[in-house]
Amino acid sequence: MVIVSYPAAGEALSARPVAVGNGGRSAIDCKAEIAHWFSLDLAMIPPGTEGGFTLWVDSSTGTHFARNALGEPLPVERVWCGIAGKAYVTRWMVPLDRAPHARAAPLHIACTPAGDRLECR
Repeated sequence: MVIVSYPAAGEALSARPVAVGNGGRSAIDCKAEIAHWFSLDLAMIPPGTEGGFTLWVDSSTGTHFARNALGEPLPVERVWCGIAGKAYVTRWMVPLDRAPHARAAPLHIACTPAGDRLECR
């Protein structure tokens, strides 16, 4: 079990933009799991468009964060995108580089439905 805490006051987090292209006919819903049973809405991408969200990375630990409505950084356990209305069941897990000192490089993914799942590259 890994215990992750909030960044210390004044600790710098690097932005990691995630662009998601939707090549399907249904909206794509992206969410972040911030605790065992809680998720945070990140983006809703309409069909045939590109949208996205920003994660924040503590480069010293590789921990990813999502910001809530108050702007507070919440540690992220995992991030997924899926077909709206059934995002978790159709989910594709967004890869998060958790290596300490990893670069917070932008991520560009293109998604389309593949059977009863979403497939992204």
